[in-house]
Amino acid sequence: MTHILLIADRMTRSHRTGIDLYYDKMIYWLPRLAPEINFTVVSFGDPDLQLPDAPPNIRHKGLSTSRRSLYLRAFLPLPNPLAKLIDSVDLVHAMMPLPIQTDKPLLTTIYDVTPMLMPEMYPWHSRLIFQRSVQCLKAQGSHFTTISQQTADDLNKLFSIDKNAIYAIHLGVDDDFYTPSDTARKQQMQEKYKLPERYFFYSGSMHKRKNLPTALEAYTIFKRSDTTNTRLVIAGRMELGGDALVMEIKKRGLTDDVILPGYVDANDLPMVISGSVALLYPSLYEGFGLPVLEAMRCGTPVIAAHSGSIPEIAGGYALLCEPIDASCFAQMMTQVSTDSVYRSGIIEPARAWASQFTWRSTAAQTLKRYENLMQVQIYGTRS
Repeated sequence: MTHILLIADRMTRSHRTGIDLYYDKMIYWLPRLAPEINFTVVSFGDPDLQLPDAPPNIRHKGLSTSRRSLYLRAFLPLPNPLAKLIDSVDLVHAMMPLPIQTDKPLLTTIYDVTPMLMPEMYPWHSRLIFQRSVQCLKAQGSHFTTISQQTADDLNKLFSIDKNAIYAIHLGVDDDFYTPSDTARKQQMQEKYKLPERYFFYSGSMHKRKNLPTALEAYTIFKRSDTTNTRLVIAGRMELGGDALVMEIKKRGLTDDVILPGYVDANDLPMVISGSVALLYPSLYEGFGLPVLEAMRCGTPVIAAHSGSIPEIAGGYALLCEPIDASCFAQMMTQVSTDSVYRSGIIEPARAWASQFTWRSTAAQTLKRYENLMQVQIYGTRS
């Protein structure tokens, strides 16, 4: 029986990021679409875990070592804690760029190449680790999946990796993202996250590349002529860049207008997105931009930056501005908040577009890559 090793980062992180969501969905769908394959998923810094509702052909193995320790061991070099596991499988899928040494078929998922494209926004050691990891993987003959064609093109250009070794496989959107009609739950969300009656919404990290000062400037311009008392909600973990954001909000005199609820639980996110006037997404670069599709599925207009993979993922169904053009963002904010005919006209086409992106398809396309690398037919896979 074919045995595949999946390598993730942490499975026990409570506040799940977009990358964590990718792990979760692949671990759910891959063994269900290919029941004749045995999967082992390894994660760093975790104990052995019982995967919830897992089929019998997947198990989890926790490693006490950290991901940083693995980098150190690979670059020095020192013995690799993954070596025995790798030797026992037929294919390795690293669901993040790791400096893996193996003669087994190897597939690596790359989410974006921002440390190379925006080096001024990342510490030197992050840039070095990313660069050396990709170079090591290239030397090992790894094939790659990326989450957008934009990232595939960037990877080819920056590292001279053969285009035939790179496959763009889009992420999916859960069916949980829809327009809820539960008034009581809406009230519950407003109380839980201190949400105003009307608000624009941003969801993601506070990292500098997310370009949140432009969102604040756009909101400032919008507010000058707003008569609807629409506020701005910026949600997400505050660890990276949160303090700088708070200072910027105070500097602009927006303390009473900008709400910072922190991380919004995954189960609550569809309701919070659906309750907003529009999603603001001014990021300077995205490898994918999952909130764009999540908002579309919820029937929420999207005002986003024309940067990175966002035009590719939005498919012509988002309102796009140049990333630092705050006036453009403000104009779009005014239009979607005041013109109900225009607003209603853009919602359903966007929802239909976003509905094409499914996690089942992401997993099925990934299984096809396994077939290609192992030159075997994986029975039971369906697109």
